[in-house]
Amino acid sequence: IILINLPLFLYYSRTEIVVLFSCLFTLIFLYLLQIYFKNAGFEIYALLGLSLGFASGFHTSARTVAVVILLFLMINSFYRIKKTKEIKLLVKLYILLVFCFIGFGPRILFTTRDIFFQTRSIASAGNDLFNSIAYLKPVFGNYIQSLLVYIKEPTFSSHYQDFKPVLDPILGILFIIGFIYSLFLSNNKFLKFVSFLALVIPFTNSAVTEAVNSDNRLIPLLPLSAILVATGIYRIKVLVKACINKIFPILICEILLITYIIYQGINFFWSESASKQYTPLDFLSMHTIYYIKNHDQVYNSNTICLAVSPVNVAYFKLLHVEEQYQYFIPYTQFQIFQNNALSENQIIISSSCSNLENFKLNLYKQTSLCKIYQKFICPKNTSFTIFTENDQPIRPPYNLIEPDHIIPRAPRIIP
Repeated sequence: IILINLPLFLYYSRTEIVVLFSCLFTLIFLYLLQIYFKNAGFEIYALLGLSLGFASGFHTSARTVAVVILLFLMINSFYRIKKTKEIKLLVKLYILLVFCFIGFGPRILFTTRDIFFQTRSIASAGNDLFNSIAYLKPVFGNYIQSLLVYIKEPTFSSHYQDFKPVLDPILGILFIIGFIYSLFLSNNKFLKFVSFLALVIPFTNSAVTEAVNSDNRLIPLLPLSAILVATGIYRIKVLVKACINKIFPILICEILLITYIIYQGINFFWSESASKQYTPLDFLSMHTIYYIKNHDQVYNSNTICLAVSPVNVAYFKLLHVEEQYQYFIPYTQFQIFQNNALSENQIIISSSCSNLENFKLNLYKQTSLCKIYQKFICPKNTSFTIFTENDQPIRPPYNLIEPDHIIPRAPRIIP
C-alpha cells in the first residue's frame, strides 16, 4: 500500500514503464534476498544470478543495484568459504556468476564498459539541464544531499516537475524509525541489508553522477523506503501495544494511518501534480489529436495539414510530440505550416495543404474549447480555437507551398 501510493511510483507507472522496471527489479532482488538470508540453496543462487544479469540490460538505475548486490553476494560467499571451507559454497558462487551471464544475454558481446557503466553520467560531465543543482560540488556534499532526498531534499527531473522529497514528513518520520531499528537494533539480516542499500544507492545513483537527486535514477529507493516505513509502523505498533494493551485504540490508529497513505495516492491525481510541467501548447496539441480522431473526414486522410502560430512551429518539431501523433494517428503524414494570423492558442486543421500560410480565418469553421477550467482537460485561464474546413470550404487560388515541418507516417508493423 505504501509503495503504490508514493507520487513518484504513480507518475512513472503511467508514463515511463522502462524507468519503473527499476522498481520492479529491485523488488525481485529483495524478495530473493529475503529467501537467501534464510536458506540459500542452489536454486536461489541461480535465480539471483539470472535476475541480476537480466536487470543489467535495462535502465542504469537498476544496473547499479544489481552490481552492488552482486558484489555483496561475492564478498559474502568468499568470506563464508574462507570461514567454513565448504566447497559447496564455491559451486554456488560459480552458479551465481554463470546465471548472471545467461541473464544478461547476447548483449554482453557488444556492450562496452562505457555503455554498461554509463560513464557519460559521471560528475565531470556537463548537463545544462541540471546546472541549478550544482553537480560540481564535492562528492561528499552531493552524498549528503542525496541521502536527505528521503525526507528533506527535493528530487529533480525534466519529466515530473513536482519537486519534493521521496517521502512526506509523516512517512519520513516513520522511515527514520524503521531505518534506525533495522540497522542498529534488529537481528534480521534482510532488514540490515535493506538499510545498507538505502545508504549505498543514493551514492551510486546520485552523488557520483552529474544529476544529483534525479528522480528517474532514484526509483530503486521507492521499495526500500516502503519497507523501512512499514518497519517503522510495525515497531510503533509493538511499542504502543506494550503500553496500552488495548485493541480498539490501536485499530483506530491503523485505520487512520492507512487512510492517510491512501490519501497520498488520491491527492496525486486531485492536485494534478503530474501536470505542472505542461504548458497550454501541450493541451492544444492534445485537443488537436482528440479532434482528428473524432472526425472521420480528417482522420481518414493520408495527409493532414496543421497551421500554427510561428512561435509554435518549434514545438511540433520536438521528437516526443512527433511520436504522439505517430502513435495516436498512425499511417498519416502531418505537414506543419506557420500562419502569422494565428495566436499561440489557435490551430488550423485541414486535409488540404494548399495555401495554409495565407488562409483567412473567416473561411473556416471555428470550434472553441476550454472556455472553463476542467481538471486534466483544460488549463486555467486559457481557451483554444480549432479552425477546420467547412463541408464545402471556399478556397483561394491553389498555391502549393513547402511545409515548415513534416511528421512522417508511423511505419506499418507486418506480423
